[in-house]
Amino acid sequence: MNDPFNKQRALSLPSIFSDHMVLQRNKTITVWGLSKQKQVIKVKLKDNNTIIASNTSEIDEQGKWHLTLPAQQAGGPFSLRIKQGSEQIEVNDVLIGDIWLASGQSNMEWKLNWQVDDWQEEVANSLNPNIRFFEIAKQYHAIPPALLRQGQWNIASPETTGEFSAVAWHFAKRYQQHTGIPLAIIDSTWGGTPAEAWTSLEALQYVPGYQDSALDMLENTQQWQQKFSDIEALEQQNQPLNSKHEPTSYKWKPGVLFNGMIHPLIHFPINGVIWYQGENNVGANAIYSDLFKALIKDWRAQWQTPDLPFLFVQLASYLQQKNHVQNSDWARLREAQASALTLPYTGMAVTIDIGDANDIHPRNKAEVGERLWRIAQHMVLQENVSYSGPVMQQVQPQKIAGKNVLVVSYKHIDGGLQVKGDQLAGFAIASTDGKFVHAQATIQDNKVIVSAPKIKQPVSLRYGWADNSPANLYNLAGLPALPFCYIQED
Repeated sequence: MNDPFNKQRALSLPSIFSDHMVLQRNKTITVWGLSKQKQVIKVKLKDNNTIIASNTSEIDEQGKWHLTLPAQQAGGPFSLRIKQGSEQIEVNDVLIGDIWLASGQSNMEWKLNWQVDDWQEEVANSLNPNIRFFEIAKQYHAIPPALLRQGQWNIASPETTGEFSAVAWHFAKRYQQHTGIPLAIIDSTWGGTPAEAWTSLEALQYVPGYQDSALDMLENTQQWQQKFSDIEALEQQNQPLNSKHEPTSYKWKPGVLFNGMIHPLIHFPINGVIWYQGENNVGANAIYSDLFKALIKDWRAQWQTPDLPFLFVQLASYLQQKNHVQNSDWARLREAQASALTLPYTGMAVTIDIGDANDIHPRNKAEVGERLWRIAQHMVLQENVSYSGPVMQQVQPQKIAGKNVLVVSYKHIDGGLQVKGDQLAGFAIASTDGKFVHAQATIQDNKVIVSAPKIKQPVSLRYGWADNSPANLYNLAGLPALPFCYIQED
């Protein structure tokens, strides 16, 4: 293929239009780019020598152009030819299948060869030309760039797969092997970043806690972009940075990662999103619920797809377990994440049982990918599979054998409840004073009976409510129960 962003050319394309690319099946295909000339752009999608779709586009005053091609079924390989006058760009080995955007911070970014569990075996057995990855280069902008200039498509093989996101790889492998269609991951991740950086400024204007910072960025766009450009120039020249430039924090600014790493993709149809983020918002957990839901709705609006599936990972356990019942910022962040399930076409993979007390990056990425895949099976492929662990449905006070207890009913029990270990753990109860203590819990008739000797009149209940909880309730499908905090209303 000729370089789609060759500076010597008049005609240029986003780098995502390059050899080995994947186009989303059953959705209108959009092709766009820039040109220094005014001649008509002609685009053809070809199967060998047979043209299966074509269209043309004029060039606007800014040198931009875009056109659409009819939706296609899964298949390939095809070629995509973009022609303007005597210039021509040929994109080869194009597949049509399902495309998923994998985004968030380091636990989604974490690559197979960064020593995840069983990574050598995964890489060695990874040859699959129907799984492809495209990694978005890390960049922050106050103004979205005109085109995505960096990046290339990689075909899954022992030579490339080590550099794939581990969570996304395990999701993609299961998805492709099950469906038999091409599966692509677009990896747009950056470790140590907060959700507000991944949300558009237009959306953040209406999110409590972020309105002022978003307005500052909108009103001073040129000044912020100049700061970012100065930093980029110094870094490219390997020049030392002085106090006038605190660059590590720039990627935390509102909207800047959306501008640099999400906005360039919004014309590129995708099948859904898998998201793993939240660690960098633990300290702001009180306002994360509104922020996270705003991000989801924002991305759907940007892609003009109100039913875009958005699957996300709830944070795993982290830090040392405590003997006493604690007020946990990590638990509150998990609760804020779970609140997004009130939005349609969302799904959450619970991972409280596969964390690491000593490492914020647990290495069991296979189970995370598996749980995300189960949700996609249910939501996207509409297959009858177990995709959720037990979810608290009702808490009722009862008296059993003369003792006041709380009885918890669940949905998504998938044949029944089970405990992994000798006895249930992770429950705490409180009376009207709101002081929680560890509780005893047992399973009876697929309900959980909770009590504590010190609590004579229990009214409130928590499960898995800690930085690192020993929570061990599952359904018979082997999926962990969702943590919760139930406070009896007056």
